[in-house]
Amino acid sequence: MADNELQSGNGPMIAALVADLMFASRVRGAAPGAKTVHHADALAEAVGRGTRLVLVDLHAGEALAAIRGVRAAGATATIVAFGSHVETEVLQSAREAGADRVMARSAFVRELPSLVARAVGQGSGEG
Repeated sequence: MADNELQSGNGPMIAALVADLMFASRVRGAAPGAKTVHHADALAEAVGRGTRLVLVDLHAGEALAAIRGVRAAGATATIVAFGSHVETEVLQSAREAGADRVMARSAFVRELPSLVARAVGQGSGEG
């Protein structure tokens, strides 16, 4: 998948807030053109009108505020938040903050390729 497949004229098709380099690497491996940021305040800036998918690592500082910020900015992108399966309160808080889908890290890693494929399909009119 070429980088330009994941870019639109209005920002990246996929933007991600990730807490560490390991998850940034996983996201870039599945979506080479994705915009990855490590600070919550940078996420809203990374999301453009053409962004279809926003990934939020709930272990990143201020992740819930980042979700709220993306929603407050009027983004229509699907927001997928992921975190530890044992932190049920954090997962529920992500839903309440505006995440469309919340999942355990293990499920996120397993489903990342299909999440990317759907986002790219939406961007090209296939989805």
